[in-house]
Amino acid sequence: MKYLSKKNYIYKILYLTKGHHLSIFFISLLFIVSSIFDIFSLSSIGVYASFIFSDDPNKSFVFFKYLNEDIVNLLKQNNFFILNILIILLFLIKFFFVVLIQNTILKFSFDRQTEIRKKLVDSFILIPYSDFILRDTSEYIAAVGEYTGSFGTSISNILKLMSETMVFIFVVTFLFFINGSILLYLITLFLIIIIFFRVVFKQKLNIYGKLTAEGSREMFQGINEYFYGFKELQILQKFNFFKNNIMTGALKFATNNRKAQIVNVLPRYILEVTIVFFIISLSFFSGDFINLVPTLSVFMVAAIRLMPSVSVFITAINNLIFAKYSINKIYNEIVIIENLNSENAKLNNNTQHKKVKFKSFEMKNISFAYPQTDVEIIKNLNFNFNKGDFIGIVGSSGAGKTTLIDLILLLLKPSKGEIFINNELINDNEINSWRNITAYLPQDVFIINDTILSNVALGEISENIDHSNLKLSLEKAKIYDFVNSLKEKDLTVVGERGIKLSGGQKQRIAIARAFYMLREVFIFDESTNALDVENEKQIIEHMNSIKKEKTIIFITHKPSLLEKCNKIYKIENQNISQIK
Repeated sequence: MKYLSKKNYIYKILYLTKGHHLSIFFISLLFIVSSIFDIFSLSSIGVYASFIFSDDPNKSFVFFKYLNEDIVNLLKQNNFFILNILIILLFLIKFFFVVLIQNTILKFSFDRQTEIRKKLVDSFILIPYSDFILRDTSEYIAAVGEYTGSFGTSISNILKLMSETMVFIFVVTFLFFINGSILLYLITLFLIIIIFFRVVFKQKLNIYGKLTAEGSREMFQGINEYFYGFKELQILQKFNFFKNNIMTGALKFATNNRKAQIVNVLPRYILEVTIVFFIISLSFFSGDFINLVPTLSVFMVAAIRLMPSVSVFITAINNLIFAKYSINKIYNEIVIIENLNSENAKLNNNTQHKKVKFKSFEMKNISFAYPQTDVEIIKNLNFNFNKGDFIGIVGSSGAGKTTLIDLILLLLKPSKGEIFINNELINDNEINSWRNITAYLPQDVFIINDTILSNVALGEISENIDHSNLKLSLEKAKIYDFVNSLKEKDLTVVGERGIKLSGGQKQRIAIARAFYMLREVFIFDESTNALDVENEKQIIEHMNSIKKEKTIIFITHKPSLLEKCNKIYKIENQNISQIK
């Protein structure tokens, strides 16, 4: 595989199926057996036609000379009863073998498709956060959905192409020994059709494939935005804008997909006309039609058999051209993922890291600029906090509060400077050890469409949930009484994004989750912004009540909310300063 260019389409397919090339080899052996069945079935038609239409079968069908006279006499008995039975059995065996092959092709294709999806989903966590935020989520969705689906279809098409090519070679070789002139005529007709489709539609299919993939991505992005902002859009009456975005993507997807499908169905009907023309022209120009009937019968059945082969050949190539854009996208995703430092795989496996006992956190001379820009959001910043601190951080919008939080959470790597935890310089191997003791509670809390229990014990299967810890966490978050008042208790489904809960209740669910997961450092990022005054006051009081056992960092743009904090910092002009 080293001799292939990394820009080569076939290389990319082989790269994406690495580890399964031996399976492809064994599948190819099935194709050879299937081709042999095709040869036997065609021979049986020639033998049968020679018996029926010719006075001298040896002259009318070339393979008769290989049959023993006793076998010939046996086949003639009882009005060709044994021959009829053998032909029926042969075609039945061939039928079941073809079904087996098609099932094998589809299973292999869907298994590889599922494998790529799993690899993508598993490895998205390896993507650096600074890279992740530079891309639309619709790109990730398209990679797992549309692009991977096209990859699975491409694998199926390649295997079908291999299968039908094998059949074509075997059948053509067989026909060559029967009548080379007629074979040359048939191949010429097929080549004209193949070249016609190759020349006329190659570039068009490339464009159709790219536009279809783009349309799918735009459609999913529009749908995501449509439902994400459903409440706001109802108030603002701006549904039409997003509906038009969805329909623009849907129309692009449908139009280009339709054009590609039309190109794919054309070969079948053109080939049907070609086969009819082939048979009629042979009959018309034949000098000895009676003796030609057995040969013509074989060629007619062979042509009918080769028609789907040529059709599959053209359609498979068309589909591969159509899927080229998606394959390139999937290949690039996988290469990027596999080129990430192997240590990242360990860093993102939480089970590999033990929690540390938190004592102190310090940032020294930290500077940070986002990728693809030289503008420093934070410059030479020094900041620290200790166990039991209730830290308040205030700053105007755009001052860098969220960037600071992402640096504290080690989601972003500073351009310059050092970070110490418990007076030890943090390294890449200890990133998850720090994350294992932190809880991030933003304004828009992450709530899944499941039960309260599943939201608090997020990511745990029901058998592993610690119900005593769950009860204690709900009590500490001051939401136990509310949960207990519900008909279904903690098995109440909260709806998509927690739509059945109030803003304050969602915040308390998030706090309960942090307690349940035994986090030591709670980071509230503008958490009370969307709450009313009463709920906001309750959450602040609650923070104050837990500061004895937890370290709290509270980020806000409202200085009035920071009365309970023992330290207050203000972030402005790319730096931070203590004001209390």
